[in-house]
Amino acid sequence: MNAHTLVAHDFVARISRHDVASLMGLMTPDHRLIDPGGAVVSGLERLRTAWQSYFDMIPDYWITVEETLAHDDTVMLVGRAGGTYAPDGRLLPAHRWQVPAAWRAVVRDGRVAEWQVYADNEPLRVIMAGEQRTRPGVKESEMQPMLRDLSRMFYPLTGAERRKWAAIVAQPEREYVSALEREALARGLQQRALDTAVAWVDREGRPLMLLFRIADPGDLAAVRRLYDTIAAHEAPLAYAFVHQRPDGEGTWDIFHMSKLTYLAHCNRVSGPGTGAERPDDSDG
Repeated sequence: MNAHTLVAHDFVARISRHDVASLMGLMTPDHRLIDPGGAVVSGLERLRTAWQSYFDMIPDYWITVEETLAHDDTVMLVGRAGGTYAPDGRLLPAHRWQVPAAWRAVVRDGRVAEWQVYADNEPLRVIMAGEQRTRPGVKESEMQPMLRDLSRMFYPLTGAERRKWAAIVAQPEREYVSALEREALARGLQQRALDTAVAWVDREGRPLMLLFRIADPGDLAAVRRLYDTIAAHEAPLAYAFVHQRPDGEGTWDIFHMSKLTYLAHCNRVSGPGTGAERPDDSDG
């Protein structure tokens, strides 16, 4: 192994040990973490929080590297990753998952400057959506189809669907909430207003999904309220529309959230004239 490959494998070992302090020590000050959906986390404190939250949610997370390729300062690792979704600390066999995965490490001066993950988070999303089915009084036959559909609501999206959601989230609060309610009714659900979110509930009033809108991701108090709201309610699904103003006014990322961290970057939606529309936004 060359020096860059050794650094990348050391980074993997620290991840598998869940050693956040040691992991931070192997990052450059301008380190970037890129998730499978393309969302970027930077800033050492945000990175520390993201990794610790992920390990809290998946306490036995592991990586196995089966093949390594290196070129200049870039190292590609191919293998598998997995663990158990256990936000309450219980390692239930039914909540275990594993997927093929790959990682790209950019190494600079003996540290990792960029860590990009390539993997399909669908198995984890399915487990999270299915967690509600294990709760007392909830029949699997009643919950499973709706949760499965809701877990796939924002990925994939056609061009027309992206434009629709971009228009919805850009509206003033009252119109935004009304538009969400129309979407809920179209799915046979009802909507309940919360202080910081809206909840979609079934006929019995059981919350199935929470929806948040974060106008400024730098507003840490708003982000904290989001996590507190998810923790306080028993909805198995939660999504956040996050305004990415530096990438263009009207550009919103859609994240699948848990009470500890974001799980996946589902999609990006952009209104007309932002310059951030995807090439296939005319589809559908």
